[in-house]
Amino acid sequence: MNTLTRDFNVTERILLGVLGILLIAVAYYYLVHLAVADDLAAARAERDNLQTELSVVQARVSQLDRMQAEMGSMDAGLAASRMESYNNSKAEIALLNDILTAAQQYSISFSGVSRDGDQIRRSFQLSFTTDSFDSAEKILSRLTSSACRCLIGDVSCSFPSQEGQAVSLSLVATFYETMAGGTPDAGLPEDKAS
Repeated sequence: MNTLTRDFNVTERILLGVLGILLIAVAYYYLVHLAVADDLAAARAERDNLQTELSVVQARVSQLDRMQAEMGSMDAGLAASRMESYNNSKAEIALLNDILTAAQQYSISFSGVSRDGDQIRRSFQLSFTTDSFDSAEKILSRLTSSACRCLIGDVSCSFPSQEGQAVSLSLVATFYETMAGGTPDAGLPEDKAS
């Protein structure tokens, strides 16, 4: 039997040592270094994504803060309106009469009452003339900031062609009431929700 029992000389031992070190270095490079480098690149990409998301969230938060501050300043300048109980038509007519004392002439026509659950809508058309645009703006402001909840829509305005002429406005608006605490009467329509 022939066994391989040869002694390596010094040069062969050095070469085998260098080869072993090279094999260990290559194994380290492929098994450890590349895996760590890939993990670092993935962590950097994730960090960049999170920083982008953070900047988007911070922008949203600052926008919400601005909007809340703006809403707070608007709330401070406005009187709170509330939804009165049905049938509040006498108070609404008295309110309109009080607000429209600043108008030169006006015309109001109510188009009826609609009901959706406990919510009552009393729509009306309003036309009026005033001596200036500022007066018309004050009337609209008083109407929207009154104690009775009123929403204005479909506003049309005719501006004067010359100084000193009247300003005419026409609009459609709605007073909102609730059945909570209200007493039904013959003028109350059927509930659309049922």
